[in-house]
Amino acid sequence: MAIQGGREITSAQQISNAIITNDKLVTPGTVLQTLQFESDSLTSSTTTTFVDTAITLTITPSSTSNKILGIAVVGGIGVASDTVALTRVYNSTSTTVVSDVVKYTPRSGAFIIDHGSHTFLDSPASTSAQTYVVQIASDRTTVSYFNSRDGTSNPTSYSSIILMEIAA
Repeated sequence: MAIQGGREITSAQQISNAIITNDKLVTPGTVLQTLQFESDSLTSSTTTTFVDTAITLTITPSSTSNKILGIAVVGGIGVASDTVALTRVYNSTSTTVVSDVVKYTPRSGAFIIDHGSHTFLDSPASTSAQTYVVQIASDRTTVSYFNSRDGTSNPTSYSSIILMEIAA
């Protein structure tokens, strides 16, 4: 079998020796893999330093040029009336914030019950496993609850994260 450029393929071994490679067959923008995780695990924070929640997921890109598209859905945040809760998505492998802070602000002197989401496109430039985690913090030392729709230490909500590898 002859191919453009005058090269001839004479065996299957030549194909496996990278004359034709998978990365040349994939259309840019194609979703190569999709991973999803959800949890109702409660996390509380009484610090202005971000702490990890149970919403964490690892994906291994197949090429250094591919992107990671992520969607994290925060099911419920409960905080006291004088506290602002914050969430973000952090790539703990590259130690970078990939989705900046979403603020949950109290209303009318009561516990806040709020939902939020993060959407991000990361370019890890690596074929090493990349771990993404949703983190929570408070704006002061009053407690904030992650995965709590009623502002208590009872887990009453689910949060999730979806990661997709996108061909470049």
